[in-house]
Amino acid sequence: MNTTSPDDDVNQLPASSVPDLLLGEIRELPGHADLSFSAPPERLSGGFWAEMYILHLTDPTEKLPTEVVARIAPDPALAVWETTVQSGVAEQGFPTPAVHCSSGPGGALGRAWSVMDLAHGQPLLAGLSGLNALVRLPRLSRQLPDQLASVAARLHGLDARPVRTQLEALTGESVQIDRFVDHLTERAHALDDARLIAATGYLARTLPESTAVVICHGDLHPFNVLADRGRLTLLDWTAARIADPTYDLAFTALLLSMAPLDAPAALQPTIGRAARWVSRRFLRQYEHHTQRHIDQVHFDWYTTLQATRILTEFEGWTASQTAHLHQGHPWHAIAPSVRDLLDTTAIR
Repeated sequence: MNTTSPDDDVNQLPASSVPDLLLGEIRELPGHADLSFSAPPERLSGGFWAEMYILHLTDPTEKLPTEVVARIAPDPALAVWETTVQSGVAEQGFPTPAVHCSSGPGGALGRAWSVMDLAHGQPLLAGLSGLNALVRLPRLSRQLPDQLASVAARLHGLDARPVRTQLEALTGESVQIDRFVDHLTERAHALDDARLIAATGYLARTLPESTAVVICHGDLHPFNVLADRGRLTLLDWTAARIADPTYDLAFTALLLSMAPLDAPAALQPTIGRAARWVSRRFLRQYEHHTQRHIDQVHFDWYTTLQATRILTEFEGWTASQTAHLHQGHPWHAIAPSVRDLLDTTAIR
């Protein structure tokens, strides 16, 4: 799924009023009428799509924890999609915040929202920049690939059928990868981008047959994984899909290999070499955890798919003149490399 920029009218809401409006909507749910704030809400930074707050609550009914995260989304269809997947994997015991309640955009807030458990910990690459990046590389190169591979292996071991059934009931159509290729093709033609049109044409002609169909996160990278004393928690299910496991593996390996880190130019060659090694080790560790061989033909095709997905989203921001709303997003740093990758891929 692709992210969508927030609606301009919605963004005109004063930031201070958003938690109050949300609280009013939660109070309208059965059994939550007496809910109140025990302390001012805290705005969470780092999100590029949804607006998030930590809510400190007084709940006489004890139906909600005293601390929760509210995720307020600009696109109701994507909000329902991600909430469905997140709830489905949490119900199977996967380490992601449980969703307590959610709603569409019909209330006073005017946006879709969900309320979930507060996940503790720090992103796997928290504070990694500059010289600090170089100092921590040896340890990261050993630890990070296994952490990501273990998360991916555990996710791919879940039963995809309940989530797939729910998503198809919501959308009324297949939710497998061929529909995603169709979506990218439509976007490429709408953007009138020759590179993307060629890429999506190649993807449609050479779509491989999946050897397995699993729940894929779609955005599995170190900043979406929180570590807390050995426990790893996966966040942000907006890009989740029902797909071949290689959908996740290609994305994670691609992002790791391009290492969109803030570091001086003199350090970039060293970081680049280490990043490519980490990317390869991630794939080896996944094979170790799953005892499943990664098919190179599948991997190359899904790498092209993920590069096309990234560039389609980035060029969409450029065309709509909304790129400034996504400052700091890794797509800005890696878009040139992704263009080069597509230009050197055998797309014809």
